[in-house]
Amino acid sequence: MDKERLLQKFDAFMRSLTKEDKIAVHFHADADGVSSGVIVAKTIERLRGKKVDLVFYQEPYWVTDETIEKLQKNNITKYIIVDQSVDERPEQIKKVELFAKILILDHHSYKTDLNSEKTLFVHADKISSLLPVRYPVAKLSFDVCKRVKNIDDLDWVSCFGLIGDVGYNYWKEFVDDSLKKYGFQITNEGPSSAFGKITKLVTAAKCYKTEKVVECFEVIYAATTPKDVINSPLRKYQAAINEEIQYWLKQRHNAEVHGDLIIMEINPKYQIYSPFTTVLSMEYFPKSATVIVISDTGGKDLNISGRRQDGKFKVNELLKEAAKSVGGNGGGHPIAAGGQIPKEKKKLFKEALIKLYEGMKKA
Repeated sequence: MDKERLLQKFDAFMRSLTKEDKIAVHFHADADGVSSGVIVAKTIERLRGKKVDLVFYQEPYWVTDETIEKLQKNNITKYIIVDQSVDERPEQIKKVELFAKILILDHHSYKTDLNSEKTLFVHADKISSLLPVRYPVAKLSFDVCKRVKNIDDLDWVSCFGLIGDVGYNYWKEFVDDSLKKYGFQITNEGPSSAFGKITKLVTAAKCYKTEKVVECFEVIYAATTPKDVINSPLRKYQAAINEEIQYWLKQRHNAEVHGDLIIMEINPKYQIYSPFTTVLSMEYFPKSATVIVISDTGGKDLNISGRRQDGKFKVNELLKEAAKSVGGNGGGHPIAAGGQIPKEKKKLFKEALIKLYEGMKKA
């Protein structure tokens, strides 16, 4: 399906929504996901004069049987998924198609094109020449939703989401124009800008407890200006998370070094593995290194996070294959990926990781 036909189908889907529809918005539990979820949900409210009926995040990423049960319990007729890679379980999408129409907005790597009579799959690579990793769903959702409704006042929502997915350098003009519009200083560094402060608040809340992303969604949805979020109660989570990240940064000398593959194990009080890995890979290790963090926060599974800042090695493929080999799951973007593995398989995972890494480098 060509770009224009895809966008026309998106327009038709959104304009067909009515007050009688039962609509669910399912978002990824990070800044990009919260941002895109808010943009889509507010666009729908403006289109049909009524809020969406169900908003939720979930882990794992794909549509589970529990997801389907939740949708059916709430009599959902239109199911919208943003910033969530669901193509690995296409059979689950088919189950939902039996009772609902589906819209998916995403930019993750995928193998299955989910477009069908009942599902509209709007992926970043279908409407942009940019690499999908450089077109966060926060910007994708803003771009497509403004086709059907005036959402110019939601530009700041898009900005903090794309900063969260390291998209500032590719959308600098858009972000800087928005900063100027709201009276903020242009810093030339996305994370240190006013919108970057919102990104950090969302990230800290998620790290404190994943369920807090729902609170983030609600605070941002209710906000009329960026300052409403910056000065919100979300600030209470940030100090604890920053302290925890700094503690583990001081332990980085304990990381295992296998050439340019660096593996570090942590057992933090909070779920800091994603931002911690980002900081490690950007500030403390060479950008030509592949940095993998294995995090034990007390659950039955270990969380895995990987980064490769120079983009010359696909960490999503590495983590996907290594995790799959021990009964876990993984994926994401070539430069930033994550996953989970059973706790008892940690040793086997590390062995598989090292072996796969060497093999993939030689290929």
